[in-house]
Amino acid sequence: MAGSSEKVNYNIRTCKSIEWKMMCDMIACLEHFAVVANYRYVGLGAKYFTDFVLMHKQFGITEMYSLEIRRSENEKERFLFNRPLNCINIEFQSTTEWLNSNKFRWKEKNDIIWFDYDGPFSINQVSDIGLCVKKVISGSAIFVSTNASFVNDFRELQPKDRLEKYTEMVGDENYTKHLNVKNFAGDKIYSVIANTFNVAMQNGIAERNQVIENESKRLNAKQIVFFNYADSIIPIITLGWIIYNNYDEEEIKKCGFEKFDFYRAEGDSPFLIDVPPLTFKELSILNKNMPECQYPIEEAPFFTKEEVDGYKKIYRYYPTTIETGIVL
Repeated sequence: MAGSSEKVNYNIRTCKSIEWKMMCDMIACLEHFAVVANYRYVGLGAKYFTDFVLMHKQFGITEMYSLEIRRSENEKERFLFNRPLNCINIEFQSTTEWLNSNKFRWKEKNDIIWFDYDGPFSINQVSDIGLCVKKVISGSAIFVSTNASFVNDFRELQPKDRLEKYTEMVGDENYTKHLNVKNFAGDKIYSVIANTFNVAMQNGIAERNQVIENESKRLNAKQIVFFNYADSIIPIITLGWIIYNNYDEEEIKKCGFEKFDFYRAEGDSPFLIDVPPLTFKELSILNKNMPECQYPIEEAPFFTKEEVDGYKKIYRYYPTTIETGIVL
């Protein structure tokens, strides 16, 4: 099946654009821990490399690796042709292959890893995150985005049937044995997926700590991100963690991730990125009334309170690129 980069232009995905900008705000906080420009960035650039350009322009990161599973010579040539910066190294391997490779020198730098998967949620993605945490050093950040399209099929099922189907889909009781019917009531399925990734994260942390005798060097994983949005009609969730050892705990606290409205710790409900359908004139009026927007808006009393409140949460991150030929 074709990847999403062949179906959708990454540069005009509004929810994804908002997510990128929010993620950059989180990543910028790492300056309290270490110079972000000195980090290494690892991602899945597809043929647009949008996140790579953003990381380079925003933070000055120059060591970058894009993982791409396609292997035909024609496909390789296309990815290399579209590479926007010569500091991007393209590795034609799957995420799992790359994580299991012994040739990479992990301990030399802090990492920002974002596996923004095209494919639907799977146990392989969960396992990859468990592998990531076994590689990185204190002060590194790990993010994962997954296509949760299966949730649409769950809506017609009873909680008991959802539990059975999810357990079968994951196929590993280490991630599901603690779940019960209550976990699948309402829209809790997104939290179930987040919990599955967190189990992999904590298992990886525990495995590493078993061989670390120095208490100050033992690792922790702090969840900071849990987004939920619809890319077209496909539900997407993104999770993110900061990995740090006990010695660096105070430095991580200085980062102040909690100051953002979209900060989400483990166990929290997701932050919903919901983009209301607005015209350019409506956006202009809303922006003029930000940030201390009072409802109702005198110049546009037709806005609902839900629209105003929803836009207020994301207005700083709303993309501003438009086609000038259609502006009246």
